[in-house]
Amino acid sequence: MVVFNLSHNNYPTLLQNLSRQLKVKPENNTLTIPPEVGEGIIKAILLPNGLQCLMLKIRFNKDIQVRSGNASQGDYVLHFDEAETPVDDNSHSTINSFVRLTSASFKHWEVVKINSTVQYIKILFSKEWLSKYIGLREKMSVFEKYIPVKSDEAEKKKLNEEYRRIINELWEINDADPLQNIYFNNRISLLIEQFFTMMHAEMLKPKGKHKVTADDV
Repeated sequence: MVVFNLSHNNYPTLLQNLSRQLKVKPENNTLTIPPEVGEGIIKAILLPNGLQCLMLKIRFNKDIQVRSGNASQGDYVLHFDEAETPVDDNSHSTINSFVRLTSASFKHWEVVKINSTVQYIKILFSKEWLSKYIGLREKMSVFEKYIPVKSDEAEKKKLNEEYRRIINELWEINDADPLQNIYFNNRISLLIEQFFTMMHAEMLKPKGKHKVTADDV
């Protein structure tokens, strides 16, 4: 079984590792999947503010094992994942999607079945980036309690329409466009903004079923 190990603290290097494994040469940080494995691409993007993004859109022609985890302890990954899996006689399919923030060392593996289609957007950033750009210097200890390190039962959020709109715009960016880096930076920043706005609101909500007054809060 082909194994896609998506764990690395440098996505262009990860792309080079996959290219050697699949025996396909990448061009402009984009790897075209060979037909014996599937149809689609993997793209690695480096942004000027220290962010990295890995984009995958693949329909697999065989069963594939996807692994992640064991990357640098100080890094985090924001996942926007969607998988369409055929059922019965391939005339029907199920779609599973989620958004989740994890430590880069968060271990996870799954088998993606033949004829399944996956679309992954994974954004990698460091604790220093979070502290600088999200303004969490004094709140990092509280924030880190939100991030799963070991439990695969960590909370997931569904991809909503706004996430889907931004992700579709990411895939529509033309590699030949001289402004592509600006577009990538803008759309990836929008995804991050949407997620952290939601997460901040969730962190402010009191846990449990008890009603809490504004004075109590």
